[in-house]
Amino acid sequence: MNPAAHIKLSELSKKVEEAIKGAFGRANYWVIADVSSHLYAAHKNYHRFELVEKASNNGDIVARMPANAWGAASDSIASFERITGQAFTNNIRVLVNVSVRYHPLYGLDLSLNAIDPNFTLGALEQQRQHTLRQLLINNSGSIRKEGNEYLTRNKLLPLPAVIQHIALISSATSAGNEDFRHTLLSNQYGFSFFVDSYPAAVQGDKNATQLVDRLIEVYNAYADGKKYDAVVITRGGGAQTDFIVFDNYYLCRAIARFPIPVITGLGHHKNQSIADLMAHTATKTPTKAAEYIIAHNKAFADKVADCQHSIIIHAQQHLHAHARRFSQVRNSLAGYTSTIFSRQHRSLVLLSQSVARSSTTQVYRHQSTFREHYSLLLSLSGKLLKDQRQQLQHLTGSLMLSGRHYIKAQHLQMDHMQALIRLIAPENIIKKGFAIVKHRNKIISTAREVNTGDELELILSDTRLKTTVNEKTPYHGTEFNI
Repeated sequence: MNPAAHIKLSELSKKVEEAIKGAFGRANYWVIADVSSHLYAAHKNYHRFELVEKASNNGDIVARMPANAWGAASDSIASFERITGQAFTNNIRVLVNVSVRYHPLYGLDLSLNAIDPNFTLGALEQQRQHTLRQLLINNSGSIRKEGNEYLTRNKLLPLPAVIQHIALISSATSAGNEDFRHTLLSNQYGFSFFVDSYPAAVQGDKNATQLVDRLIEVYNAYADGKKYDAVVITRGGGAQTDFIVFDNYYLCRAIARFPIPVITGLGHHKNQSIADLMAHTATKTPTKAAEYIIAHNKAFADKVADCQHSIIIHAQQHLHAHARRFSQVRNSLAGYTSTIFSRQHRSLVLLSQSVARSSTTQVYRHQSTFREHYSLLLSLSGKLLKDQRQQLQHLTGSLMLSGRHYIKAQHLQMDHMQALIRLIAPENIIKKGFAIVKHRNKIISTAREVNTGDELELILSDTRLKTTVNEKTPYHGTEFNI
């Protein structure tokens, strides 16, 4: 080899540089590739990374080129992160605009000019739509779509009236886990909850299998008698691509078919994951999931309170109706007692007058007979006079005995009437559980002059009660029997 024919490395590098400039010049190209080996110098606002292409069949790298971005290109990356919610980092697929550059000292690389956020979002959405189509096609018995809503077997399960026993699938050390537990267990209503933890990694598509395994563990515990009211899956905030795990086909299928209502509290506000669409109830954050459960239980507690209030009102109405009936019966008894007393008094007066007249008539009659006998006796012998006197004495005794028997019988009847009057007297009636109602110091038997808000006095056998009328309802005498 002729040493004179050699050239310096710098000269060769120069030729390569000139050749590349001649071939590419100021041209730029839109390239689809995955990001790898990413490094970022914040103080310089400088990104250094590799763009790689992987084989579709086995994932092997088939092309690799170094790349960098600074200045306006770094600002483009920052804009990409704001729009997509995805950090510019390793293992994301991007569509970037690049220029080919060669430097004798640093070699060949690509200079990033711009990055298209819509491509990354579109790729994610395409995969998401493909997963949704597969779920509908392969699980027609448990997943169907009506309009824009996905109806799953899980979504159609009825929620228990009270959610208390909960299986929580979440990262054991995440802030989302702590937020959920704190909100749930420190609720202002004092509701009690029993939360069993099933820890799992909740980031990265490869961890979908772990989440499915946790669901299987919950199902096995449920089948063994652990009666969970709901399963809650939570994750804190993050980039949109951090939630790809919740778009996994097998995880979403398991949620759609799960026999216990699933509530998701995944911390992304922009979009719903497929897991959200398959679950019974989707909330935006772990805190919102806890608030939803508390609100669900509060609604049940409110219904119970309403029923209790309704029962109290109906009981008061029933008691009020019986009180009115009692008042009517009491007034009726008082009037009936007065009528009987007056009637018996008149009968007693008439009876006394009859006894007096009968006694006078009898005495007068016997006096006449006596005079006749006396005249006869004057003409008879002493013996006859004696016999007549004996007969007179016998007749007089009989008359007096008959009068006493008659008067005694009348007294017995009068005593019976007086006992009956005492039995139905007001002071004895109220001892049997009735009461006297007074309005404005007057005994009343009807509520015509009583208005709502008036004060009533109830007189019982041993107590006087003051009460206020809260309600006045017409009564037709059909609710109280004595």
